[in-house]
Amino acid sequence: MHLFALFSHLISRLCVHATSLLNYSNLSGNGCDILVDYASCLYIRTPFNLFQYMTQSTPVFLVIERIFATRLRRRLMQVGTNLRKRYQVEENIRSMKLLQPIENAMTFFLVGYFFIRWFIVYFHEHLATQTYYSFFELSSFLPEYSIFLPIFTHIRRKQLKIQDLNNLKESINIKGDKYFEMILSSWQCENAEYVSTTSQNQRTRPE
Repeated sequence: MHLFALFSHLISRLCVHATSLLNYSNLSGNGCDILVDYASCLYIRTPFNLFQYMTQSTPVFLVIERIFATRLRRRLMQVGTNLRKRYQVEENIRSMKLLQPIENAMTFFLVGYFFIRWFIVYFHEHLATQTYYSFFELSSFLPEYSIFLPIFTHIRRKQLKIQDLNNLKESINIKGDKYFEMILSSWQCENAEYVSTTSQNQRTRPE
């Protein structure tokens, strides 16, 4: 939902800027002609603002979900110990590792958003009009966020892939070493039993 709202906001933002550029290019002479009427503004800005607020609010619900999931983790880990549920737990852990950069980016995004909005609310009287709207647009910084988020996710996915390959190689080497150790131990036990049996037969043999 968070990514859907983010990309939908970007598409609506592109539509808003494209409309503004189109109106500017068709400007005849009066600068006031670039202003759209109320209905057009409402039609253009509604998806823009709607998806912006959805993007800003969905991390809050994700944090709430993670709180309940963390509290119920011990209970879920104790329910069922078969192979299928263990595999699901391991896949969930891997998914959480993959989602970690997304959660970090959303945390940074929310902290910056609330700080700038707090600054605007309490110091708006001391800001010029241009500065006020600049801070207002900067408080969302969704385009920058949408650019860096896929990069962080791609880097994290490659790191997890390399980590899984290394763990698999280590597991294969460990299992191989244990296998040969078990063969050696079994061979030594059989050899010891053979030597012990041979010595007993020699002792019990009549002279």
